[in-house]
Amino acid sequence: MAIPIYNINGEKVGETGLDKAISDKGVNEALLHQVAVLYRRNQRLGLASTKTRGEVSGGGVKPWRQKGTGRARAGSSRSPLWRGGGVAFGPRRRDCSVHIPKKMKRAAFISALNSRVKGEEFLLIDEIKLEEPKTKRFAALLEALNVGNRSTLIAVKEVDPVVKRAVRNIPFVCLKPVSELNAYDLLLYHKVVITKEAFSALEESLKQQKKPVTGNR
Repeated sequence: MAIPIYNINGEKVGETGLDKAISDKGVNEALLHQVAVLYRRNQRLGLASTKTRGEVSGGGVKPWRQKGTGRARAGSSRSPLWRGGGVAFGPRRRDCSVHIPKKMKRAAFISALNSRVKGEEFLLIDEIKLEEPKTKRFAALLEALNVGNRSTLIAVKEVDPVVKRAVRNIPFVCLKPVSELNAYDLLLYHKVVITKEAFSALEESLKQQKKPVTGNR
């Protein structure tokens, strides 16, 4: 699986490929679906909330006497049966986040990376440097890379403030340091553009083996 390399002018200057240790792991679609669902779940805020009859103001006086009126017994005007009363079994604020194991995150990231490379939606660029924070200049670069108006993820080793200012006015482009990337980011955007420096750092981090556990448990 060849990955094209472009320069700052959008001209193709070569090709490269993923390390064999990474590309051989292929694409696990079931894992990608599972992790994508978990990432989306972790984005939920869980802010929906209702008040119970004990939290609604008022209702401290019994509406009418217990007997003799011919009406049903009522102890409070804030009963869930009454208009303006509390809500029975309504939603409450809650934490929707779930833990994703590190091994699962890593495996999903490698699968997402292989999927993007296999689909020819992953490309490298020598470097991304601008003298001035001009959105027009950066948009011209995207056009030269045949990205068009499709959602694009730009991954760099360190975010340059000048480039950040140039990108922020383009709604379909996201600029992120490579250290903050996850599998959901790779799946969310149609195109992934990464600098050579960031790509080298990414490969090194993925190739690192887990250190063996020593000592008594």
